[in-house]
Formats: sequence, structure tokens, C-alpha cells
Amino acid sequence: MGVARDIAIGAQTRLMKGLELRIEDDGGGIPDRPSTAGMGLRIMAHRARLIGATFEVSARDGGGTIVTCRLPVAIEDQIAS
Repeated sequence: MGVARDIAIGAQTRLMKGLELRIEDDGGGIPDRPSTAGMGLRIMAHRARLIGATFEVSARDGGGTIVTCRLPVAIEDQIAS
């Protein structure tokens, strides 16, 4: 597995769709069947569920990993509150 040389972190909001947080790197990627021995991915997914968000880990084209967390919040509803 290679070490990531480039890491991108981004956040986007879209009206009526919510907030998306995304972390992407060009490292060695994630195995098809990640180890279940550790807590890392499981605790991230658990924390996302606690706030009503989705959590996804996927392979990046050309190598690397993408971690995405989406929180479905209607931005207009928050502005009106």
C-alpha cells in the first residue's frame, strides 16, 4: 500500500439537500473487505448515524480512498429558525 501524497478535504452545502463532507487521497486505497478488528471506520459510521447522516468509504479511480459523510439538512429550514 502506498502512502498518500495528496489529500483533499471539502465541504459543500446545497439548498434542500444538506451538507456533504468529503475527504479524498491518492494513497494505496482501501481493501475490498476492510478489517473489522479496529474501531476507526465503525465509529465514524456510528457517529454519522447518530446525527442522521450517511457515511461511505469507497475506492478512488486511479488509487486512493474517498470518505464521504452527508447530512440531509434543508438549509432554508435552518435559516428560517
